[in-house]
Amino acid sequence: MAPTIKLYYFPMACSLAPHLILEDSGLTYESVKLNFRDPAAKEEYTKTVNLKGQVPALSIDGEVITEIPAILTAISQLAPEKKYTGDSPKDVVRFYEWIGYLGSAVHAKAFGAVFAPYKVTDDSSAQEGVKAKGKENSRAALAFIEKNLAGIKTKFALGDHLTGVDAYLAVFVNWAKFHETWDEKAYPSYNALFGRITELDSYKRVLQHNAL
Repeated sequence: MAPTIKLYYFPMACSLAPHLILEDSGLTYESVKLNFRDPAAKEEYTKTVNLKGQVPALSIDGEVITEIPAILTAISQLAPEKKYTGDSPKDVVRFYEWIGYLGSAVHAKAFGAVFAPYKVTDDSSAQEGVKAKGKENSRAALAFIEKNLAGIKTKFALGDHLTGVDAYLAVFVNWAKFHETWDEKAYPSYNALFGRITELDSYKRVLQHNAL
């Protein structure tokens, strides 16, 4: 019997990564769009689904999983033939190396400071400086990603098929474009990878769900 899968997401947030992988997998699932601009809705979600009050959250037969590395792993286990964490043991190691870096240096340290400087400091006069530093960190992170992708001869980051790494990388291109820190000429390999991701039918479908 197929599991009952439910993904909780917020448009164009980091939840786009597991959303893409779920859509690509062919698994039957329900997507629940959250409205975090409504305090009551966020409070209800925090109480009943994810005590962290964050997205994404993945429910499998009523058991809730949080955090992108865990969620991507869970989806990969539900669709093992897709090999969303890589083809070989070495690829799986590289998968977690990538995901660890993307979640900490890029998501939290860089874009996290841009989106939510108030989480770094309560001093409103200092928040613009925090945001500026976040943008600086994001450019450095994008350059680091470009350097790593430049030497790859495969279609995607870990091989010739989509993995969770590619899905997470797509998130940051969208964010960088939103904050005007994206430069196609500065990141040609990254931009080419993003182009291949956007050509996927699964990405096009997920983007419709994630319209702001």
